[in-house]
Amino acid sequence: MPFRKLFAAVAVAVTVAPVFLAGACSSGRAESSALVSTGTSFGAPTGSSSGGGGDGSGLVGASEWVAGLLPSPLPSVTTLLALPGGGTGRPVFTSSNPLAFEGDGLLYGSAGPSPTRGGKAVPLSGDFGVWFRHENAAKTAKFVTLLVRNAAPEGITTALEGSGYTQTEAGGLGLQVSPDFRVSSDWLTEAYATHEEPTALAPGQPRILWQKVLKVGAEVDARFAVYTTGSVQMFLVVTSGPTLAEVLQATESAAPGTIGDPQSEAVVFGTTAGVYANDTWAGELRVEVPPKGRHVGLLVNSSLGNAHPQVQAFQALGHYDDSASEAVGMHGNVYALEVEFAHDGTDAAPRHVVVSLGSLSDGSFPSDWDGLLLVDGKSVPVTLTPKARRVALIELTLLSGETRTVRLRAMVPGMATYPAGLFFESR
Repeated sequence: MPFRKLFAAVAVAVTVAPVFLAGACSSGRAESSALVSTGTSFGAPTGSSSGGGGDGSGLVGASEWVAGLLPSPLPSVTTLLALPGGGTGRPVFTSSNPLAFEGDGLLYGSAGPSPTRGGKAVPLSGDFGVWFRHENAAKTAKFVTLLVRNAAPEGITTALEGSGYTQTEAGGLGLQVSPDFRVSSDWLTEAYATHEEPTALAPGQPRILWQKVLKVGAEVDARFAVYTTGSVQMFLVVTSGPTLAEVLQATESAAPGTIGDPQSEAVVFGTTAGVYANDTWAGELRVEVPPKGRHVGLLVNSSLGNAHPQVQAFQALGHYDDSASEAVGMHGNVYALEVEFAHDGTDAAPRHVVVSLGSLSDGSFPSDWDGLLLVDGKSVPVTLTPKARRVALIELTLLSGETRTVRLRAMVPGMATYPAGLFFESR
């Protein structure tokens, strides 16, 4: 992100105020047979990695493709190849449990254990992410506040950028309109709605970074980057009023609501309350494309219990005892994949390949995925539903001996079901 580099200068000289830069949002779907190179390069992941393809090398050989075009329903999770790559990037302060709050209090805080929900303190400093999604099940409108407090023995500087939308602001929960969609779009294109400029904090001093009113029955979804020059504590708080005094008071007790059990297969959303280790799954793979009439799939967004040996969800650095120990659903996290397609060279005929994303959930939810995806830097809205389980992302043709690289980047939107599959078809 442009601001991250600029804010690094603050750590050296806090008198230098960085400039916020937001990239322009591109629009429109990817051309059906055009491949536009962006020059972006994804580095190797710094976290634990898992290989793709049958041999774990990141190579999907032509022999691993299955005869026939993609069937309907889509292939089962157990038949998919593991996705190359692993976790990289910064930790993410995450809150979605309880998904629906019923009154004032603390939804999640990194300062230490909750008297009623357990957990532990999680030190945060430098730059890190924030993602949360909640619904107001109280009887009145409530304020949702993201609060930071200086935990260092000296003065520090803090700043924030990103986007957070309520259902009212977004204009409802419709597909490609909801807060979930808008947040994913803003994050990927760096067209942030909120910029809180660098502010100095004395030791122990708190600061409200973001605050919105949430109407009864409405949802809020948000994704931010927080930048600091020292150690901080973070809190996500629900209150009846907007004042700092009310917010601070509310940090002392847990917000009421039905806690989602991360061990229950019936609970799909709303199980995370913690700080999770990474913000990006980055991977590179080479795909050998065989003659027409074959397909292959790779697993995307897997968690424990998904009937596949690969778990992609990032581990918690600390979490409430009643919440998930991994970033279940990977909501708010980014997949950054660099895929090199190669003609398998078995004959001189061109190879035509279609790349698509498909939902592998049980189809019991109205929407399985509603967010933006970048294909070589170009915006492609992706909406998956029980009636439209798969969306084509790009098509390309390879001549004999030719290779083409496609770069895919997606933020998993709030309320996306999981797992999903990245599919390739030769036609």
